Amino acid sequence: MIPTVTVVGAGAVGLALAARVARTGRPVRVVVRRAEAAARLAAEGIAVEDVSAGISWTVPVEAGASLGEALGDAAAEAGVVCLCVRSVDTDGVAAALAAAAPSSCVVAVQNGVDGDALLVRRFDRVVGAVWRQTCTRRDDRSVVFAGGGRVILGLPAGVRDPAGARGLADVLADDLRRAGFDVGRSERIAADRWLKTALNLLSAPNAIVRPDEHAQAGFAELKVAILEEARAVLAAAGIDAASCDGRDPSLDAMITRHREAVASPAPRRALPIYNSAWSALQTERGALESIVFHDRFVALGAEHGVVTPVNARVRDVVERLGRERLGPESVGVADLLP
Repeated sequence: MIPTVTVVGAGAVGLALAARVARTGRPVRVVVRRAEAAARLAAEGIAVEDVSAGISWTVPVEAGASLGEALGDAAAEAGVVCLCVRSVDTDGVAAALAAAAPSSCVVAVQNGVDGDALLVRRFDRVVGAVWRQTCTRRDDRSVVFAGGGRVILGLPAGVRDPAGARGLADVLADDLRRAGFDVGRSERIAADRWLKTALNLLSAPNAIVRPDEHAQAGFAELKVAILEEARAVLAAAGIDAASCDGRDPSLDAMITRHREAVASPAPRRALPIYNSAWSALQTERGALESIVFHDRFVALGAEHGVVTPVNARVRDVVERLGRERLGPESVGVADLLP
């Protein structure tokens, strides 16, 4: 049994995960960067709005501004620790966690494809988790999303204690189902990660293109070009990018969907939910994780002789917007074409 789930990171995903697991009755502690944010979470709990269900609720959680503070005397038996930090922060956070609670079963609730391997080097029990729900963090304690969402759990290659990791993953999967998630169990979590990472390439254009152009054919054509480059790169590199159970759309299916949207484009959905690229530009948080995704495909394409001019252009524009603090929804489709 796992008496407590520790969630490291209080961004949109961290808050949503912590709140929904806590609502099942499982004790949850949240590790945040700032003492004032930790104090507010501990005093007021996490406030959630599910816009599709039209409901709002608040749930209490424990909180701390450091791993040592949050774990306290429980550090030696921390149980399940869910890392909900940006992929670029994984190694540093993993080092701190290994020092504070080396026996943890670490669940990487992250984007990207590299975090699992970094964690396997430091921990015996590691579970990869692919999160498939857009959430928006409103402030230190508030998050909004729509519907149940989906999480895929699986053991990465090289886990030293697969039986222990699988057992705790089973318990976490049950908690997630009780929290309303559609939970998938993957025997090849790397393939699920690559699929999600390829689809994450659309996060940047969704965030930075002006709203009036979302309903134009050119926007759908841009998305098709991004995904077609990604598909060519993955094929050349011999990388499998697929859903563990067929419940998530394939790269081919997404390309077809956006090709069809060229003829009948639709405006962006009118919900107060924005992806992480939008939020990062809006709040001027600095380095954007989406740059890393495009950079990965551009570099992999160069390695295998596949040109990726559209992904390279999107990466460069996003980097400029972040550097110049220009904010989301500030460019047109034409600005993203090479």
